Amino acid sequence: MNTFIKRSGVGILILLIVGIGIFYYTKTPPYQDLSHFSKVFNRKKSFRVYLPEGYGDFTSKKYPVIYYFHGWGGRHYEDSANLAYDLIGKLVDKYQIILVMPNGRMEESNPRPYNMGYHEHMVYEAQMKDYFTELTGYIDSKYRTLDNRCGRGLMGFSMGGMMSFYLSGKYPDKIGAAVNMSGSTEFYIGTPRNYTFYPLKYTFTNLSDVPLRFHNSSHGELSGLNEEVNNGVVWEGNSTYEYWQFNGGHEIDKPGRTDSFEKALVFIVDYLQKCIPRKESWSHYDLYDNFEVWDYNVESDKNQPGFLFLSNVSKNGFGFYTNQWLPNGPTLGNVQTTVTTGPIYEPATIYFIKDYSRKDGEIHNRHLKSNINGRLQFEFDGEGHEIGIYQQGGGSKLTFVDYTVGENGKMLWEGENKLSLKIVNLGEAVEENEVIIVNVDSGDESVIFEPSSIKGIVDHNGNVNIPPIMVHCNKKPPKDGSPFGVKVHLKLQLDNTIFENVFSVPIFFDVPIFENLAIDDGRFIKDTIVGVGNGDGMVSPGEEIMIYADGRRTQLYYDDPYIIGEKLFDEALPAIWQTDGITFSSIIRISENCPKGHQLKLLAKSETKSNNPISRSVTWGRIYLVVGK
Repeated sequence: MNTFIKRSGVGILILLIVGIGIFYYTKTPPYQDLSHFSKVFNRKKSFRVYLPEGYGDFTSKKYPVIYYFHGWGGRHYEDSANLAYDLIGKLVDKYQIILVMPNGRMEESNPRPYNMGYHEHMVYEAQMKDYFTELTGYIDSKYRTLDNRCGRGLMGFSMGGMMSFYLSGKYPDKIGAAVNMSGSTEFYIGTPRNYTFYPLKYTFTNLSDVPLRFHNSSHGELSGLNEEVNNGVVWEGNSTYEYWQFNGGHEIDKPGRTDSFEKALVFIVDYLQKCIPRKESWSHYDLYDNFEVWDYNVESDKNQPGFLFLSNVSKNGFGFYTNQWLPNGPTLGNVQTTVTTGPIYEPATIYFIKDYSRKDGEIHNRHLKSNINGRLQFEFDGEGHEIGIYQQGGGSKLTFVDYTVGENGKMLWEGENKLSLKIVNLGEAVEENEVIIVNVDSGDESVIFEPSSIKGIVDHNGNVNIPPIMVHCNKKPPKDGSPFGVKVHLKLQLDNTIFENVFSVPIFFDVPIFENLAIDDGRFIKDTIVGVGNGDGMVSPGEEIMIYADGRRTQLYYDDPYIIGEKLFDEALPAIWQTDGITFSSIIRISENCPKGHQLKLLAKSETKSNNPISRSVTWGRIYLVVGK
């Protein structure tokens, strides 16, 4: 009897424990897995949504929304980051946010998300930049959200980390803060017919108005490449930026933890609450033919890889440029583009326009009438323009438009250089002989300007005549793929008005000479022939050549009037993730008018790539070649 009672008691206890366990594991999760019909994909797209505690109460309270983008192989409900999904629900309650996790797969059978990658991955017409605005529109219509840039933040891991920075740069007018956690660093983005290489380290101009946080691991697969990206942010000079390197591998948190995830949430929530206003002027690169940003509309016939660039945009004017690649790639030439400004002008009003054309180096004056909405519309070729917009009494607009090093060069050499600046007035006329104070700085101790402050005089054409500035350059080349040019900051002062301009200058480093050279001018050297010429392995006028140094292809930098064109050849060197960290090499075209005996002076770099972590190792060298010999 007693035995029976004891056994019964044990049995009841076991049933209670099991019952509690069943109750615990079948309790309602803190999220919902839902779907909506996407016009972009023409099918249903799934997402996971977390609603904060109290959302269901009968209130009109609105909440900020944070979007999380998963990595390769993930979905809205799973990720290689091993997220603690239940614990994340507690963070959503704690910080009173809505958290949305989209499914980034282009199709369910393909583990590679977001339609970005290497050439073989560019097979989908649907674009994430279109789906993102579709999804945010749906979320804002279904839930009580703060549907503006100060109520919307992005975060992501691995490929999703790159997506968080890419979309924030694509839509800085829609995103209030972004966090990249061990993200991918560079991929092709676009449609199968027209896609462009997007190197994150050179695109932080787009993110100057978005507070950023970057998590990098100590020894994860992407840690070395992410150091290049961090150096890109520093090089660009983004003002609101946090970098955190943690001890660990390619992960967000250890299993069952949310410490790093919470750090990301705290950063975003904090800056959404601060709601930092946009700067007075802004700039934007875009790889698509048509786009809108900050209420400006750009439409073009661009049908090739490359970027359209709006520079230093303000009510007083802006620059418009094109590049085949970043940084400092050649123009897209004959691309025809229409730029329509935001509605920031008086409706149906005549404005004075000054258009400086890079093609002819001249200022072209005209009048332009705003439409009934207060917008102005401009037509451009792709050669580069600086625009001034003003009315009578509107004041001057001192604008940097070009520079030369030495007689007619574009590269700084190690040692002493003579830098000449071209500055024009694209606003209301300034009296002749007016004095302009020019301050120049790089923020780099290895580049010194003498003098750093100098006086310029306005001539009768409105140009600012400035004596040459001596530049002492002792900058060393990076050992990885980090940005290596000099960012020159100009402050132009006229009376009490200050105009600021920034431009970058490449450097011809004092490095050893590459001796073991081979030239592909239609001659087989390695894997494939890319050069075009007589195949004799020498440089001749009219040829397109690739140069090998010590058996490796090279990317070239130069100041030579007889090099009249360049194309880039890309390859994915072996690594644990082969298409992370792409290597580029130059194919240069020699003018048919190049005299025999002319010496080409080239700065070259070649790359190798480590397996894991993936890191670039760059070798720099000088190359001297004589044409026709």
